[in-house]
Amino acid sequence: MQLKRLHRQAGEPSTRSIATRTNRQISHTTVHTVLQCRKLPRREQLDRVVEALDGDVQPFRELWVAIRDAQDPAAASGSLQQESTGTPLQAAPHQAEMDFDTVRNDNVLQPLAGIFPPSAGYARIAKSGSTHISYADITEMISAGDTEAHDLEFKSQIYDASEKSKRLLATDAAAFANSSGGVILIGIVSDRQGRATAMTDVPLGNESVGRLSNIVSSLVSPVPDFRIFPIENPGHSGYGVILIFVSGSSAALHTVKAGQGLLFPKRSGYNVHFLSESEIAAAYRRSP
Repeated sequence: MQLKRLHRQAGEPSTRSIATRTNRQISHTTVHTVLQCRKLPRREQLDRVVEALDGDVQPFRELWVAIRDAQDPAAASGSLQQESTGTPLQAAPHQAEMDFDTVRNDNVLQPLAGIFPPSAGYARIAKSGSTHISYADITEMISAGDTEAHDLEFKSQIYDASEKSKRLLATDAAAFANSSGGVILIGIVSDRQGRATAMTDVPLGNESVGRLSNIVSSLVSPVPDFRIFPIENPGHSGYGVILIFVSGSSAALHTVKAGQGLLFPKRSGYNVHFLSESEIAAAYRRSP
C-alpha cells in the first residue's frame, strides 16, 4: 500500500495531528517530508508515521530495505559469487509437456506494448500468422544479422547451476517484466555489437527447462508471466535452442532476491539497468 494512499484512508490528517499521534517523537515538518516521498527517510521516522496512520509497518519496512539495497546493489548482491550446493531443481509441471519437434506459438509472442516497436529479431520470431516457432526461424536471425535489443537477449550457453548464473537469469527475466517484455534466446552467439553470429546448441529436455523455470519462479517476485520453449535442431537430437518469453507487467515491480536484499532491474536498450531509489519510489507511486 502506498504511503499517500494510507494517509488518504486515514482521512488525510494534518502533519501536526500526525506528529501529535507520535507523542511528538518526530516534528510536523519531518512528517511532511516523509509523506512527500521525495527522499528516503530514516526508517524510524517512517515507522512512526505509518503507526500514527494505523497502518501495517512491515510492508513499508520491506520497501525501505529494498530502496536501500538499490542504493547499494553491490552490498545486496554480495552472495552472488557463492557456488551452488548442487541441490536438484524440479521441473515445473507445465514444462514437462513440452516436446522437441515444433512448439506451438499459442499467440504468446505478440507485439510488445510500449513506446518502442518490436525489434527485427523479435518480429522475426513473432511474425504475423505464424503458428509454430521452428529451428529454421531462429537460424534466419543469423543470416539476417539480427541484434540484441530492448526486447531480445542472446545467450551462447545455458544458465548453469551457480548462484551467480541463477541470479543472472532472474535478473534478465525481471528486467523484461519491468519493461515491455521480451525474449531470451539461449544457444546463440553474439558479437560485441550484440549481433547474432552463430548457433551453439544447448541440451534440451525437462531437466534443463524445468531448472530454468524453477530459478525464475523462486528468485523473481512477484513471479512474472513467462513461458519456456525448447526448440530442437532437426539434425542434432536432444539439442537446440531454448526460448524464454517474458511478458511485460505494468501492475507490479518485479524484484530479484539477492542475499538478504532485493534488486530492481529494468531493460535499457540491450542492457540491464538497476533502478535508483527515486525510480523505485516513482514506480511504487504509479502502481495501482
